Amino acid sequence: MLPLDFFLDFFTGSFKINTSSWYTYLIENFNEFPSYQTSENFSIPQFELDAFVDINDKEKAQEWFLEFESYSKSTMPLSKGYGVKGNRVLFREKCHCIHSNEVKKKQGSRETKLPQSSRTRITGCNARIHLRLESWRLETSHPFEINIRFTHNHVINSAESLSFQRVSSEVREKFLELFKDEHSPALAKSSYEDGLHLSAENDQN
Repeated sequence: MLPLDFFLDFFTGSFKINTSSWYTYLIENFNEFPSYQTSENFSIPQFELDAFVDINDKEKAQEWFLEFESYSKSTMPLSKGYGVKGNRVLFREKCHCIHSNEVKKKQGSRETKLPQSSRTRITGCNARIHLRLESWRLETSHPFEINIRFTHNHVINSAESLSFQRVSSEVREKFLELFKDEHSPALAKSSYEDGLHLSAENDQN
């Protein structure tokens, strides 16, 4: 379950997704729905949100989305891209949960090594997000439009779900450094895990 402050921050109109970026929001609509009870007896929060963010370029919009995915523990691949025609629409994307039928359709019928694995299951999840940045709104204080439907029908913070998360740039750079030092993939993985254990032990002391 997402922490309570996730909702409180949305209600107040401004929240910090992570320690490096602050954003403010103009909320047009927020609806909280009854929680979804999974077969594992987990309660999943459900809500929809329409808001505008103080972001005025494509790069920052994409950065916001990646931080939202990380913060909300959800993986939402691009399900529909929009061609940018002229100067009116600067950025527009629609993304669905990785367990949705829309993502399955986009992936096509490609063969999977373990077709019975729980990681390949499609739950028909309809959680989605629509992002839009239009040039005519750049004169406003909050030009970046977000429409979130957070209605997952599965556990979002399980090891299985989290395994879909994108690799962060920090982790990618660390592995590249290890490969430059001529580590094999297995040794690089082992070295990285050792570093995580040491870091965890230092945090506890």
